Amino acid sequence: MIRNVVCDMGGVLIAWDPPSIVNRFGLCAEDAAKLLREVFQSPEWTMQDRGVIPQEEILSRMYRRLPPHLHKAAAECVYGWWKPPFTPMNGIENLLRELKQNGYSLYILSNASRALHEYFHRLPASDVFSGLFVSADYGLLKPEQNIFQKFFETFQIRPEECFFIDDNPMNIEAAFMVGMQGSVFFGDTARLRRELIEAGVNVSQ
Repeated sequence: MIRNVVCDMGGVLIAWDPPSIVNRFGLCAEDAAKLLREVFQSPEWTMQDRGVIPQEEILSRMYRRLPPHLHKAAAECVYGWWKPPFTPMNGIENLLRELKQNGYSLYILSNASRALHEYFHRLPASDVFSGLFVSADYGLLKPEQNIFQKFFETFQIRPEECFFIDDNPMNIEAAFMVGMQGSVFFGDTARLRRELIEAGVNVSQ
């Protein structure tokens, strides 16, 4: 029986669209492509989510690959891409609040830097979550199976009692491998509701 619904953050609770973040700076196409590649598509961005490298070192490495006139934009991405208003995923807040009202425990399991603790309260329906699991706090990343095991251990919950929602198919596959049910979220909340119902979750269609 499903008792817990576990959500990723970017692409599930809020839109995660690095090109749109880069577009805030009004750069030419060439500079926008450089910033996107050397910041959001860099190994340092993933290392930040793993929590194994300080932000100062992240920026130092990025600066070496970027022209000086893009350093300020890179710093704003690393230190505060989340500061402008978020774009909530359509219908997700109502769904989460309904699940909470129906007695389910809700958790976030996200690949993210420790900064997530700073802006967690701004996420849609942040008040309904029973727990927040940030990858950088544990030195682990999805889809590694160890992160799921650590998540279960931290909150003392059973994988077979969890339904996992993530926008990355690899993460859902990994969840299946450790005993969780789950669904790849494509931004279609109606479809997600149907899949929750098929898993035996009490939620309206």
